[in-house]
Amino acid sequence: MRTEERFLLPKRLIKADVDKVRNLAKKIFDEISLYYDCLYNDASNVDKKVGLELHELFSIFLKDKKDNKRIIDLGCGTSVGLITLASFDYKIDAIDYSKKMIETSLGKCKGVNKNIEFKVEDYLQYLNNIDDDSIDIIMARGNAFDYIFDDEYLLKLLNVISKKLKPKGLFYYSARNWDDTFNKLGYYFVVTRKLNPKMPYIVIYNIKQMQNYYINNIKFIKIEKDMFIKEKTYELPFYPVKMQSFIDKMLKNQNIKMIDIDSFSILEGVGDIKFDKCLFIKEHK
Repeated sequence: MRTEERFLLPKRLIKADVDKVRNLAKKIFDEISLYYDCLYNDASNVDKKVGLELHELFSIFLKDKKDNKRIIDLGCGTSVGLITLASFDYKIDAIDYSKKMIETSLGKCKGVNKNIEFKVEDYLQYLNNIDDDSIDIIMARGNAFDYIFDDEYLLKLLNVISKKLKPKGLFYYSARNWDDTFNKLGYYFVVTRKLNPKMPYIVIYNIKQMQNYYINNIKFIKIEKDMFIKEKTYELPFYPVKMQSFIDKMLKNQNIKMIDIDSFSILEGVGDIKFDKCLFIKEHK
């Protein structure tokens, strides 16, 4: 597999830059972990709705398996939907690079459900320690793959995902459709406290479209008693929605096919940001 086939990776992004992007993404999510759920109008309702919708979707394809279904959630963030999902006898391993995101998730799930195990770990390292053909569902939602600027790593990750899934196992992938967002809102948009009065930041996205990827200048303006008291800006590269077609192409080579799930509108967006969602199923050997 040559890098050129991906049509995404900027050639000037060398190994040092790849590591820098990953570390910067981790730093940002560590910083906003306590407030991440404030981006939703009603975080508790979103948790329930997402969990129910995911369960409904998975049940269609795992109807013959009644209990002890095992899920791995790569890039779990603040574990949106997992508490509700775990209540349907799913055993969930929730993995994230961000230690603070995992700590926030542990706080949300404390004393609620024992079917979720949280781990701060690299995706590939974690999956390499899992038995082949042992997982019912692997999920990668939201920001899970956005900041992986390493083609070799991503190819290895998709290959390992295919090995760890059971026959008829599912891989659920979703990502923000920034192209759609730009068409509707332009290159600047703001997430304000109108979404949730508890949100202590105004978040301003100034997004630049490069040849093969985007640069997101994320500005956090901290608010205290309606006064701007602190401002931080991060410049963070990330991939556009084209990654979905790349993943589809690579997984076909692993005997995994995409399933049409357009009829399912799983709530994962914030405000006017659209999410693209796709489901893959592993064929029999």
